[in-house]
Amino acid sequence: MSDRARDWDKELAEIDRQMAKQPAGAGAKPATAALRRQNRRTTLTRIIDLAEAERVDAILGGGDLFEHDRIAPDTVEFLRATFGRTAIPVYLAPGNHDWYSDASPYAVTEWSDNVHLFTEDRLTAVSLSDGITLWGAAHRAPANTDGFFATFRPDRSGIHLALAHASERGFLAQQGSGKMPHAPFEAAELEAAGDGAKRLIHAVDSGQDDAGSPRTDQ
Repeated sequence: MSDRARDWDKELAEIDRQMAKQPAGAGAKPATAALRRQNRRTTLTRIIDLAEAERVDAILGGGDLFEHDRIAPDTVEFLRATFGRTAIPVYLAPGNHDWYSDASPYAVTEWSDNVHLFTEDRLTAVSLSDGITLWGAAHRAPANTDGFFATFRPDRSGIHLALAHASERGFLAQQGSGKMPHAPFEAAELEAAGDGAKRLIHAVDSGQDDAGSPRTDQ
């Protein structure tokens, strides 16, 4: 692996995994819910600040940034303004809670030029730098999204990274029978993609139930 590839490997800020630490708290009192909502916003603000301080190359959002049917206009504006105040490229791959449609906040919001949205329900490519490609995919519905990796094969050489909200079946087995898979895949599918794709996959299902999903609007 080249030194440049190693730099990319360690210089990516991951929005979804940081925000996953804050529970939603279903049924909380209004004051408690407001405090948790503010905590999530503070967390995202700190992620941007840290990304700038560490001079990372990109910020990745692996889905479930908000809840599609409950997001408020002020939350959309907060996200737009927060991503817009940095020059760092931001790559977002909508998940099953913030799924992409022509009427979704992702589609109707005028994002800053540094924000790239993956909108297809298949992996599409963005070149990060010479020889390094980011592949991303979006959920286009709240459920029944097919896996992204079963037939995926890179069409170019180099280092390949992936950004998707997906459920690794082996991990799901540890979560019990009530856990619904979203864009499920087998770990072996990444190996089958070939030597150039063995570093694929950024965001997988965290194993939380819906009440614990990381979102900024609740």
